Amino acid sequence: QPSADIFTDQGYQFNLCPGGSLVLKAPYAASHTYQWFYNGNPVSTSGHTLTINQAGTYSVIVTNTGGCSDTATATVVQVNVQPPVLSLPNSPLCSNDPPSPLVASPTGGEWSGPGVNNDTFHPALAGLGNHTITYTVVQNGCPSTAQADITVVAAPEAQFLNLPPELCIGETITLQASPAGGTFSGPGVSGNILNTSSLPEGIITLSYLYTNNNNCSDTALAQVFVKNCAGEPASDGSIQGVVFQNPVRNSQLWLQGSLVSHISRIRFTDFQGRSVPLRVVRVGDSLQIDLSVANEGVYVLELLTKQGTAYCQKIVILEHH
Repeated sequence: QPSADIFTDQGYQFNLCPGGSLVLKAPYAASHTYQWFYNGNPVSTSGHTLTINQAGTYSVIVTNTGGCSDTATATVVQVNVQPPVLSLPNSPLCSNDPPSPLVASPTGGEWSGPGVNNDTFHPALAGLGNHTITYTVVQNGCPSTAQADITVVAAPEAQFLNLPPELCIGETITLQASPAGGTFSGPGVSGNILNTSSLPEGIITLSYLYTNNNNCSDTALAQVFVKNCAGEPASDGSIQGVVFQNPVRNSQLWLQGSLVSHISRIRFTDFQGRSVPLRVVRVGDSLQIDLSVANEGVYVLELLTKQGTAYCQKIVILEHH
C-alpha cells in the first residue's frame, strides 16, 4: 500500500504569495505513478511534483505497481498583502544635508538603494540626481515591496575671500566671499562691512551664509585677530622681522634671520605669565617652533641672546587645523 502525502519546501504551509508560485510535492518512488487534481479536475502531469500559481484544493493519487493507491489532499490559500507605506524625507534634499531617517509600515523590513545605510538615507553618499529607494518586508510569509524616489540637489560651497588674519582696532574693511550675494555676520559686522572700532582685543569669528537657487545653504567660518596696535608688550627690542607665520594657523611658528644664531633661550608664555612647553627644531638657518600643545589665544614670545639682549613679540594662535 503506497502512502500519499502533499507538502512543500516550507513543510505543510500552503500559502500562495501574490504573483508567486508554489511547488506541491508527494513522496517519490520510481515505481509509483502520480495523478494530480485541481478542484476535482485532473491535471495533465505525471510527476511527483506540481507547480501551481492558483489557490484552491489540490489532491494526488499515488499508485504502486500492484495497483494499490492512496490519496492526499491539501488546500492552497491565496495570501493577500498590502504594499508597505513609506515615509521618506521631503525631496529634494541638499547634498550637504544631514542623514535622514527612513520610516515604513509595517516595520521590520530592509531598505536598499543609493545612499542607504540601514534605515538612514545619506545625501552625500547618494550623490546628485534622482535615486530610487526600495523597502521590502515579509508579511504572512510573503515578501512585499514598495519604492519611492529621493532627489539630491547641489549645495553651495561658501568661503571667505581676501580676509586678513589680523586687524588693528579701529580698522574698517569690506568683507568678500564666494559665491556672492550671501549674508555676513559676526562682531562688528554691518552688511558687508567689518568695523573693529568698538571691538576688544582678541579673536573674533565671522560667518558667511549663502543660499542658492535650490534653496540649499552653506556657512563659511573664519577667524580674525583684532589687536591693539598702539600697545605692544614692553621689551628691550623688536623681533617683528624675525617671526614668520604670525598669527599661527597650523601650529608652526618660524624664526628666521641673522638673530637666530645668537639666541640662547626661548620662552613662551600666555598673558597670565604661565609658561607653555615648546618643541624647537633647527631647520638650516631657521628655527621651527611646534605650538600644537597651545590653545588658541594671545601669547608672548621672549628671546634672550648670548649678548644678554631680550626681545619679545606678541604671538596669536588661531584655531588649529
